[in-house]
Amino acid sequence: TLEVFISALNFDDEIKSVGNGIYKTVDGGETWQHMGLEQSAYFGRIIIDYSNTNIMYIATGDRDGWMSWGLGVYKSTDGGYTWTQKTEGMGNKIISKLLMYPDNHNYLLAAANDGIYFSSNGGENWTKMHSTTAAVKDLVFKPGNPQYIYATAGGTLYRSTNYGVIWNSLLTTDNHRMVISVTPANPAKLYIMAT
Repeated sequence: TLEVFISALNFDDEIKSVGNGIYKTVDGGETWQHMGLEQSAYFGRIIIDYSNTNIMYIATGDRDGWMSWGLGVYKSTDGGYTWTQKTEGMGNKIISKLLMYPDNHNYLLAAANDGIYFSSNGGENWTKMHSTTAAVKDLVFKPGNPQYIYATAGGTLYRSTNYGVIWNSLLTTDNHRMVISVTPANPAKLYIMAT
């Protein structure tokens, strides 16, 4: 599965991952430039800093098939031309999802194969906020209220009501993978798809 994120400032710029690194187009997909990161064939998420679109983060590893071990998080500060591994305090983990706090672009959350990690300085270092026995597959903010965060690991749904400091289990099932959706139209409702 490819995930495409378009820069909010220029809809002709796109970044994609295709299994042998990352590619970028600046002409709506007519041509693609290889941007590196061949060492990780799979990416869980690509996020672009809303305050500076030259800053972006990539979550590495295959979260579902485990066909590629993760190398943690990579960061670019020059629009994707160069990448630096940012794993201090985390190590080489499979990262299935990255979130950037809407009120502070330096605050990041990472859903890893052993828990949830937090960075307060744009990924320079990470602190584990919650340990899990199963890989964390999904991580979402409640729209309009980022102090509420939902996460899934295995068949368990977790919630934090204090920006990710403390996590509590809300639901446990026999499922192995759950993904979450919360609509801004009604953020009081949480939708879960489980397999």
